[in-house]
Amino acid sequence: MLYAVAMRTFVAIVFALTLIRVVFAQVPVQDIQPPGAAFRPAVMGLTGGVSTGHPLTTAAAFSVLLKGGNAFDAGVASLLAGGVLEQDLYSLGGEALVLVYSKKEGKVTSVVGQGWAPAAVNVEWYRSRNKTLTGSGLDPAVVPGAIHAALTVLERWGTMSFEDVATPAIDYAERGFPMRESTASAIGNQLKFFEKWPDNQKYWLKPDHSVYQPGETIKLPTLARTLRRMVEAERAAKSKGRAAGIQAARDLFYKGDLAREMVAFLKKSGAPFEETLIRYRTFEGKSRLNQLSPTGKVPFLVHQRDGREIKVWDSLAIGEYLAELFPSMRLWPEAPAARAYARSISAEMHSGFRPLREHLGMALLERHPNPNNPQANNDIARIEKMWREARENWGKSGGGPFLFGHWTIADAMFAPVVTRFRTYGVKLGATGSAYMDAVLADPDFRLWEERARKDPPPEPPTD
Repeated sequence: MLYAVAMRTFVAIVFALTLIRVVFAQVPVQDIQPPGAAFRPAVMGLTGGVSTGHPLTTAAAFSVLLKGGNAFDAGVASLLAGGVLEQDLYSLGGEALVLVYSKKEGKVTSVVGQGWAPAAVNVEWYRSRNKTLTGSGLDPAVVPGAIHAALTVLERWGTMSFEDVATPAIDYAERGFPMRESTASAIGNQLKFFEKWPDNQKYWLKPDHSVYQPGETIKLPTLARTLRRMVEAERAAKSKGRAAGIQAARDLFYKGDLAREMVAFLKKSGAPFEETLIRYRTFEGKSRLNQLSPTGKVPFLVHQRDGREIKVWDSLAIGEYLAELFPSMRLWPEAPAARAYARSISAEMHSGFRPLREHLGMALLERHPNPNNPQANNDIARIEKMWREARENWGKSGGGPFLFGHWTIADAMFAPVVTRFRTYGVKLGATGSAYMDAVLADPDFRLWEERARKDPPPEPPTD
């Protein structure tokens, strides 16, 4: 929260007085402290003042004043910096309520940075699924309103660019800042919640999953990248004027790539989205698929983007398209060695293992004895070795139960193999069995399987 008092100018000067002798000093009434208390005198200035919940947030706002920004520029800088430094209280992915008083306008204006519900749902959607807006997780989540509030204040009453006011927040996120006690305590209280959201573990915990202690430096590179991408969008449109640049930053967040990445995460995590069912083995289904897909086969992706329809077919091509479209989802591992391994085993799965496909046919809802075909058994051994190597080298240290920790394209490629192993009762070692359990317990997989159970008529096994 920032309070800025603007007079004729917006340059604030703070004089620090070092008290050497106190024998004849007159202490103002407001500065009298109980014996033993820390000496915290009132801070007063002639031209402006900043007060926030964190010293570094105050420093961010104060630096903007010193660079010639007005009170509203400083307020936005504090809101952005606070969204980095004070996330035990609020974050840039949440809400921010702002009261603005402009001396020129002579009135108080409320900028409601509260989020709004997704357009795809209404009250009946929640009721029909026995969902409420209480508790934690995605059900009570809203479209982030804090960024909207910050950009609205900056555009209407500020004088600076988004880059100018966001630089302190980006610096704190990139270079790091000391963890304060209240934030460390809040993280400690949320460790059980983090278990359900592995990305939170990577964001807030050390690589060994230990908790940052008060005073230790924590960096938030993903948040820094988000703000930098908004700055880059503003730069690209800045030739059209300050307002156009700010609007470009807003559009990137609410309509552009950042918005698409947020939607992709929500869909992966169980948020609502539109889906069309096509029965592949009916005449009508084949006819419909032939109209959509250039090959008349699945998998096939249709994406409405920037006013045009984009078609992508072949599972690896779809994976690559999504990885480029949503980089923050990390659909390929970030580390070069892990990414190379993930791409290699995905390609091998895509084009190989013919004996496995022939002798352990796809039959999601059925159970059959293992045919114990020697060639198929060789494929099983090879797949189990790949799973074990991925888990041991990257998965276990990645903070999640999948091949590389979090869910990647490689897991999507091997999910059908997991169902084949279950269908035919294939016995694996501890690592392979644990990985199978993780895939079968994945909420998206379970939803897909449940829909298959409720979708007659059953189709015969096929490869």
